[in-house]
Amino acid sequence: MEMENKMIMKKILYGILFVILFFTACKQKTMVEDTSVQEPATIDTITFTKAQIDMAGITTGTFSGKEMSNVIHCNGIIEVPLSGTVTISTVTGGIIKHIRELYPGSYVKKGEVLASIENPEFINMQRDYLESKGQYEYLSVEYKRQQELSKENAASQKSLQQVKSEYEMVNARLMAAKAQLSMLGINKDDIEKNGMQSTVSIIAPMNGYISGIAANAGKYIVAGEPIFNITDKSQMRLALNLYERDLAYVDIGNEVLFKTVASSTEENKAKVTYISEVIDREKRSIELTAMIIPVMDYFRPGMYVTAQVHSGSRQVMALPETAIAQYDNGNSIFISKGNLFERKDVELGITQDGFVEIVNAAEFSENDIIVTKGAYYIDTELLKRLE
Repeated sequence: MEMENKMIMKKILYGILFVILFFTACKQKTMVEDTSVQEPATIDTITFTKAQIDMAGITTGTFSGKEMSNVIHCNGIIEVPLSGTVTISTVTGGIIKHIRELYPGSYVKKGEVLASIENPEFINMQRDYLESKGQYEYLSVEYKRQQELSKENAASQKSLQQVKSEYEMVNARLMAAKAQLSMLGINKDDIEKNGMQSTVSIIAPMNGYISGIAANAGKYIVAGEPIFNITDKSQMRLALNLYERDLAYVDIGNEVLFKTVASSTEENKAKVTYISEVIDREKRSIELTAMIIPVMDYFRPGMYVTAQVHSGSRQVMALPETAIAQYDNGNSIFISKGNLFERKDVELGITQDGFVEIVNAAEFSENDIIVTKGAYYIDTELLKRLE
């Protein structure tokens, strides 16, 4: 009897254990099935229901060929060519006697006196001129007299040759003295009327802005030492850096539209006048020069500019601007695969009339279905699920 009871108890325990194991297995199976219901989002993909797609107004399409104006984006600075800057110096040394109150940026007109320089040598040069002029006038008369006498055989040929030689030497000294005075800016007529002067005026050779001052009153200036620099802003131009890949699309005469940091909303014009033959090996860029038309008063040499070079039109593969989603690392589009949307990086080119060029369109298949509207919504939801 006792043995029968023990057998019954074992059967009951086995039954209870079987039931527990059965329900545990079922629960684990249910958990496995539940976890497979939703596909986890990755960094580049996301799945939506049809209701979500309709609510977001997501539409799709494919790449389309567009003829767009060929606009090349580049940057650079405003500069003045070498021909637009003049360095003022003197042909002889001297002490700065007087200097006008000027500052870098001061505007001066051609012919204005900027400073005066003093040197005793100036007196000697003027004296040489006056002496040579006097001797020249005397020998000029004497030479003519000797020529007349020679014709009448009243004077020897030797006397005529001697006077001729003296006349030519004095004439050479007079020409040299005139040239020296001209280089100094001294008017010979003023000397004859008003006498000799101990100072020489330093005159502005052109209209422009003072871009450098290297002198002060009392300073001794060595011959050829720079005193002033004058810059003619009317000759300002753009020095732009053009990427090597864009060289084929740019030519002399192309229009350039540019903006400065000082006035980022105002668009200015220029025209391409020169394309360098030398490529920067590190930057893989080429220098392009464009003359500014017209030059604005607020332009300054060295100003940074962003520019667009317009050079005709070309056929490109494009998408609507609404197809582009911007993020930290660049720009992207979304490929539609039913309810699944996958992010793909793109390189943008020209933007025109609501469409944007996709430079790397060749990396995509012509069968790819692309989100043309609603990319921003997809991008936002993708970022939310990844948080």
